[in-house]
Amino acid sequence: MIVLLSNSDLFDKLYQEIDRQNTFYFWIIGIITAIAIAIAGFFGVLQWRLSSKQIDKLKTEIEDTMLTKYKLDGLYSDVNGLKERMILQENFSRTQGLSKLSLLNNVVGQIAKKDPQEAAEGMANVCHAIQETIDNNAFPSLLKGLIIRTVKENLENYYKANPNDTNAKSLLEFIDHTASKYIELAEKDIHGSQD
Repeated sequence: MIVLLSNSDLFDKLYQEIDRQNTFYFWIIGIITAIAIAIAGFFGVLQWRLSSKQIDKLKTEIEDTMLTKYKLDGLYSDVNGLKERMILQENFSRTQGLSKLSLLNNVVGQIAKKDPQEAAEGMANVCHAIQETIDNNAFPSLLKGLIIRTVKENLENYYKANPNDTNAKSLLEFIDHTASKYIELAEKDIHGSQD
C-alpha cells in the first residue's frame, strides 16, 4: 500500500526529521563538549596539584643536596665553634694583657735594681710587656696609648731623677720607636678632652 502524502504533510515530515537530527546532533555536540571540559578540568586540577607537590619535593631535594654537597650543617657548627674560640681567645688576651699591665705599673721598680743582671732582665720584661700590649687586639688603640703614655711618664720622671741610668734611657728610646702612634693618639684624646 502506497500512501500518498500531500505537500504539506511531506514538508511536516521533513521538518520533523530535520528537527530530530538537529536535536541528536546538539546532544552529541553537548556531550562531547561536556566530556572535553571535564577532561580539561581533571587534567588542570591534576597538574595544579602535582605542581604544588613537585615544588615542595624539589625544594626539599635541593635543600638536602645543598646540605650534603656543601656540608652546610658542619659549616654552621664550625662557625659556632669559631665564635666560642674567639671569645675564649679574647678573654685570654685580656687576662694576659692585664697581667702585663701589672708589670708595666711597676716599670721603675723593674729597671731600678742594684744588680745589673736583674736590671737588664727587668728591662727585657718591660720591653716584652710593652710589645705584647701593642700586639694585644683585645685592647683598643686608645687604651694602649694611655697605658704606654703613663709608663713613659713614669720612666721620664725616674730618668730626670737618675740621668745616668742607661736602662731608663734605652727603654724611653724603645717606647718612642715602638709605640709613638699610640702615645700620639692618647695625647690627642687627653688634649681634646681638656679643651
